[in-house]
Amino acid sequence: MPQIVPASTFWRGEEDHQHFYKTHAAQYRMYRVGCGRDARLRELWGRGN
Repeated sequence: MPQIVPASTFWRGEEDHQHFYKTHAAQYRMYRVGCGRDARLRELWGRGN
């Protein structure tokens, strides 16, 4: 069983990586389709409301 440990240092990503889904909308949509993220979430949780 995994052990719960205290969090370590958090390093924020570079500014051009922040809000990628907004600043690179087309690339983000392609990523979502290509990685199967949405299909997997539907498989696990259903379509939702």
